[in-house]
Amino acid sequence: MSKSKKIKADFTPKAVPVEEKKPVIVVKTVPQTLKVMLTDSELQAIGHQMADARNKQIGWENDLKTITQQYKSKIQEQSAVVDTKSMLLIAKYDYREVACTEKYNYTTERVVIIRNDTGETVEDRKMTRSELEQLPMNLDETTKEKEAGHGVQS
Repeated sequence: MSKSKKIKADFTPKAVPVEEKKPVIVVKTVPQTLKVMLTDSELQAIGHQMADARNKQIGWENDLKTITQQYKSKIQEQSAVVDTKSMLLIAKYDYREVACTEKYNYTTERVVIIRNDTGETVEDRKMTRSELEQLPMNLDETTKEKEAGHGVQS
């Protein structure tokens, strides 16, 4: 038989030269949102800004109320105009000042009121006691006034 030689394996760690790496460090500034305590002067400035903003807000709210009231009033005004004009259209007439002539006839004891624009008789009535008592004393003077366009007409 043959003798075989045993080979022993050497598993002992041996130092392997490792290349040394230089550390790489990069430094940069980046923004971060973090909690920061406010200074007294910052707090005071914020207080003033808040007060100014509140004053503006109150002023604008008051302006809005005023404008709203003004427009409500204008709307109501126009609504009244529409209502009035609507009633005129429905009725087809209006009351206005119209020049008229009053004729006092002391013979018949009647008063006649005539529209000057249309010649229409507006009223024909019996004289009142006070009108009868106002009978002109001097009819000649009344006649002269009538001819001049003044006074009583019959």
